[in-house]
Amino acid sequence: QKIDYEQIVLSRSTNWVNQLNQFGASIAKENKIGKLKDVTYNGWATWDYYGRVFTADDVNKNMDQLNKLPLKTNLVQVDGGWWPERGDYTLVHDKIPGGIKAIGARVRAEGKMLGLHFDGFRGDAKSEICKTHPEYFLHDQDGKLFVKTQETPDHKLEHTFFDYSHPGARAYIASCIKNMKENWGVGYFKIDFMCNGLDDFIKGNNKSISFKAYNPAITSVERFRLGMQAMRDAIGPDGYFLGCTAVFGPTIGFVDAMRTGNDINPVYESFGERALSNSSNFYLKSVFNLDPDYMVARAAADEDATVSMEDRKSGGTLTENEAKMWADFVSLYGNIRLNSDNLNTLRPERKAIIMAGLKAPKIDETVPLDLWQHATEKNDAVELLLSHSGKEIYLGVFNWSDKAKEYSLPEFGKSATKVQLEGRHSVIIKYEGKDTFAYLCQKLKRN
Repeated sequence: QKIDYEQIVLSRSTNWVNQLNQFGASIAKENKIGKLKDVTYNGWATWDYYGRVFTADDVNKNMDQLNKLPLKTNLVQVDGGWWPERGDYTLVHDKIPGGIKAIGARVRAEGKMLGLHFDGFRGDAKSEICKTHPEYFLHDQDGKLFVKTQETPDHKLEHTFFDYSHPGARAYIASCIKNMKENWGVGYFKIDFMCNGLDDFIKGNNKSISFKAYNPAITSVERFRLGMQAMRDAIGPDGYFLGCTAVFGPTIGFVDAMRTGNDINPVYESFGERALSNSSNFYLKSVFNLDPDYMVARAAADEDATVSMEDRKSGGTLTENEAKMWADFVSLYGNIRLNSDNLNTLRPERKAIIMAGLKAPKIDETVPLDLWQHATEKNDAVELLLSHSGKEIYLGVFNWSDKAKEYSLPEFGKSATKVQLEGRHSVIIKYEGKDTFAYLCQKLKRN
């Protein structure tokens, strides 16, 4: 008997950049994704410096400093920790007088967009929504509310997990988002920890657990997508939806943008891993806008008592050249440039690094030219990035090692014939020739 399978091999090529780009384009076509939102965001965010513990005064003082920078910014991102308990996303804790609405009023009055982070797939056993509507959350095989405990320096979290097969859960998260949008003035939604909408990530290594969902006839991926649809509908076509900490596949078609690497820390050892994970996802540029995470430039001397006590957030030894390397990478990747230091305590020379990054244009395409010479382990980052913004072409050279290196790229022009970099240094070179990006990519890439 003959069985006709769907076509699996789309094409073959000896040009790995073209092949990966075609793969990304095929994903977009399959999911009926047209033109992505042509936007560039730059500004400031709370998370990396303050973590979950920040006040309205912290936000306002950093906005004052942001407005003093000699450049135009357009986004202020309020990250996690604004709610009393996770899941209670219509409530704001008492360290933010006037709530998110008051912050939003100032942000909009200054011509900027308000971004807001929340955990779209988890609640907390202590939350009001979990107490009043436990049926909106997953239960274990014995019918008991599933709770996963996590200890942090400032809080004990008792995670619960939304069951979006329940129509009440979907209606609840949609009402939260509509309130954020219509009452608080949020236009940019960063929905984080999205992997926790999938059973395998919730269970972790505990394979003895199984879940009883409201609708047991559907999979966790189907539950996830029901939640995503509710969120997308509530955000609306004019809102910006950034996915974060996600398994990419089931998010495609719902999000406008995706964080393509792990959370950044102001620690040099974090940069190589993040640069590798972000640059390796370059071919998804037609699927969603690419977000590399925040720029950070601080060391211990740039901190005060309000800095987060989260792991690797405080007391660092980051040097100026190391901070510039990450700012250079962010400048060459994606469409968002947000700083997440304390602008009140950041020293002028560090602030200058951040200003240069905030001025970077939206990047239409980034290719890691030497990908196949690296990625042997998670910190083995690529050293050559070719990017373009419209007709402007840039070459980023990154020496992640501790020793001086010389790079010779005469195909790029005289400015790159001999590039000498000390260890832990980078440089961005603007192309002054007449060749196209595609031609340069072919000539410069390392096979």
